Amino acid sequence: MIKKPNCKDGKHWSTDDIYAFIENKFVKGYAITIVSGDIHKEIGLKDNHPMVCGAMKKLRKKYSSKEISTTNSEQSSTITVEYFL
Repeated sequence: MIKKPNCKDGKHWSTDDIYAFIENKFVKGYAITIVSGDIHKEIGLKDNHPMVCGAMKKLRKKYSSKEISTTNSEQSSTITVEYFL
């Protein structure tokens, strides 16, 4: 589990924290493909896919992107988005 700064147990992530975590993976001039389940696992969350998907959706408003894979709920571990930076 990646510990969130300023959090005693490292487990309390907000959508904005996850947004920043994902955005820190971006490199200008490149495209990056993000899978919600990979971020969920990397951070060490448990049953919090809606929060990860919410952060990914918020990033889509800021960056050009292409939805690669989605589900009806739009809140699963298989949501995949390619971001163009």
